[in-house]
Parts: sequence; C-alpha cells; structure tokens
Amino acid sequence: MRSYYHIRMNSTRIYNALKDYVPEIHADDGSGRAAVALVVRETQQDTELLLIERARHENDPWSGHIALPGGRMEKSDASPRHTAERETTEEIGLDMSHTKLLGQLNDRNGRSAGKPVGLIISCFVYHLQQSVNLQLNYEVQSALWVPASRLLDPDHTFEYQRPDIPERTFSGIRLGDNEQHILWGLTHRFLANFFDILQTPLPQAASGARQIRSE
Repeated sequence: MRSYYHIRMNSTRIYNALKDYVPEIHADDGSGRAAVALVVRETQQDTELLLIERARHENDPWSGHIALPGGRMEKSDASPRHTAERETTEEIGLDMSHTKLLGQLNDRNGRSAGKPVGLIISCFVYHLQQSVNLQLNYEVQSALWVPASRLLDPDHTFEYQRPDIPERTFSGIRLGDNEQHILWGLTHRFLANFFDILQTPLPQAASGARQIRSE
C-alpha cells in the first residue's frame, strides 16, 4: 500500500486562496485562444480534481493526453470563461450551473511535445456542488476523479522523458489504478500553479526517478 500525502483542502480554502490571487493574463496576439476548466469536488475522504483522457485524433496536438476539459474559443463566446464552460459541457456533459466559480489561474502558452502551438490558454477553477453523471462525447476517452492526495504523493512523481524529445525531461505524475496514465505538460503546469496558490506545491521527482514512455 502506497502512502498518501493528506492535506486539509476544501472549496472554502480554495476560494479564500484564489479570491485575492491576481492571475497573469496574456494579451491577445492574434494567435488564438482556448480555455479549460479545473473542476473540484469534496468527498468524505479527500478533495478530488476532474481530469480527462483525450480521445486519439490525428489533428489534435493533445491526442491521448491527460488534460482538463476545454477547447478553442469561438467567435460566439463572450469570454474565455464562457469558452471553458461551453467546452466542458460539450465534452463531458457537465451542467455548469451545478458549479461555483472559485477563481482563475495564470494563462499559459499552448505547447505540444514541448513545441509552441500558437494558443493562449486560460484556466478557471470551479467547485462541483452536487453529484452528477458525466456524459462523454467523442473527444473524450475517459474521465478521472483524482484525489488531491494522489497528486501530492511524491511516490507517483517522476521525470518523464518522451522518446520523440530525448533532450528534455518533464515533470510527470503517474495516475490510474495501474499507473497507466501520465499527467505532464500543460495540465501539469496548470495544476502546479493551482497547488502553489494553496501553498502545497507539487512534489519534485527524486533524482533518477525517470521513465521513458512512448505515446
């Protein structure tokens, strides 16, 4: 049995940490915008974060990755927040009226395999206030409710090295019952920002804890 790193985290603590936080907002440079939603819920055992496994599509730069629900901003979207909520409803069938907005994280520049893809991505944090059944669309392979303690457990943290980028390593976290999922890249950077705001930073990989994995 692996040990878990437990913290006292709930929606009130997250809201209090985020309400005075001033996120870094990137000016629109014409390269395109996208937005994602970080949805949290409270259980008797832990606070859980909603992640998705993206379906595999040839034209999706994040094909098959562990990600947050969201997508590209459309002309009809009034704001990046509207994009995050619309895309989340479309991808996983979550009625966002069942959630409460807690705050916003720093904008990020989109990357795929370590290379820029020309997108500014915003992330909004929500508290899910009641139990719901998710309905996944064709863009999503699976949905995972991940305990915060799992993300903060150093036993699951490692240096992730992709065979197509042998010169670099990335901070990674193993997820799933069989550790078959790898959380890394853009989603890891958003979660690192989230936990930093809560003053419970994600652990660093131990020296030599490296894994090469093909996608």
